[in-house]
Amino acid sequence: MQGDDDDTGAHALLGQARVDVFAVELCDAPEALPIRHGELSGFHLIPLPLTSAALSPGGSRATPPAGGAPPPSAAEALAAARGTARQRASGSGSSGCCGPLEAALVPAAGGGTQLAAIRVLRAAAPTMFIVCCHPDATEDPALRVSAFAAGANMATASAAAAARALARVARTQLGGALACAWCGLAGLTLRGYWEHQPLYHIYAENLEGSCPVCGRVTSNLARHLHEVHPPAGCEAEERTGVFALAVVRRPRDGKFLVTQEFAGQGFWLPGGGVDPGESLTAAALRETAEEAGVAIELKGVLCCESHVRGQWRRVIFYGEPLEDDAGGLGAAETSAAAAAVGGGGGYAGGSVLAADASGWDGARAAAADALKRVAAAERPSSSSRVLSSSLPAPRDSPKSVPDFESAGACWACLEQLEGGRVPLRSVSELAWFWEVAWGRAVAPLAMPTEWAEAFQDVPF
Repeated sequence: MQGDDDDTGAHALLGQARVDVFAVELCDAPEALPIRHGELSGFHLIPLPLTSAALSPGGSRATPPAGGAPPPSAAEALAAARGTARQRASGSGSSGCCGPLEAALVPAAGGGTQLAAIRVLRAAAPTMFIVCCHPDATEDPALRVSAFAAGANMATASAAAAARALARVARTQLGGALACAWCGLAGLTLRGYWEHQPLYHIYAENLEGSCPVCGRVTSNLARHLHEVHPPAGCEAEERTGVFALAVVRRPRDGKFLVTQEFAGQGFWLPGGGVDPGESLTAAALRETAEEAGVAIELKGVLCCESHVRGQWRRVIFYGEPLEDDAGGLGAAETSAAAAAVGGGGGYAGGSVLAADASGWDGARAAAADALKRVAAAERPSSSSRVLSSSLPAPRDSPKSVPDFESAGACWACLEQLEGGRVPLRSVSELAWFWEVAWGRAVAPLAMPTEWAEAFQDVPF
């Protein structure tokens, strides 16, 4: 068992580099959610106090009290915290010759204080991985958009998810010649860049230009890196032109599950392309697990579509989260998630269908397998030494660790999605939320007879 000052586990993930994790203290915000100093699944948190003066526009200094020194600016506070980190590294014998990489946990606070803290940190540290910690991070889509707009790389209500994200930061491969086109982090290897981009920048604005790896001019650098330059074992998906989406409603409060799509496109339904040989139901379950981190049960079919002489087809299902009597994940899904804690985690985009997965039972098993990559990261296990009191995890919290599939997901009521309150990738698909809420009849969970011929080559 690691002690409070033992971060060798985190260092081992990165070799000779290190990750300095700063716990922001918003000194003038009494309503701030406290973050204690100690271990977050192997990471020792370094205090970073920020006063209201440090958060003012331009980082202006407040008038000092009589006979006193002015409060430190954000840059000065960060410099002091970095000094503490260097002292710790020196005392532990960790030189950090390839780093350090930096991350910060910013606690919840009212009056815009949390967003102001994120903004000043982003201005002071362009390559820092900033986590917006808020109990409503998976229940309020507007909060998520505001956090990313302020400069956060992640918004979460789960300490376990924060720990998993920090572990992924820690395994960033350095020692290469590549520099991130989004934040400027230098020294990335090809694998390091391939993993860094979606973790740090999946919701950032799309970039055009020459690929730093092959020199090819591309209109979408993020997609180009992911699909053209995957590391060994992380090959891109094969497109079939068939798609499966899911309208997912939580019965206990009527909220709908929405995914935060890449490149600032806004919120949409969970779903995506059907893999070769995969059934439509298996694809809907897998995509919901990968993009939103929620295990669901499909209840029926809302619509089928076919365009361009059958070259583009899709089915939209209706589903509900798998919950036990307490409102959390069911026993089977909890076991699958628990088994994945500490596991390899896999890579976004790969097929996770079992070789013998067929029919409804096989589809559910495949979705549970997909959930290992995301759901286990969102829900702390009883053995996890995490700051659960600081970052309470909802029982059915959706995914919040960013990857190429999405920037995360959340539950949203209709009012939160209306009136331009948040960006939406497409209104036409989300219109099904209102149809379902108003009592739209859901067809049985079977291919409608009139669509059987159009989908005859795709297992249901």
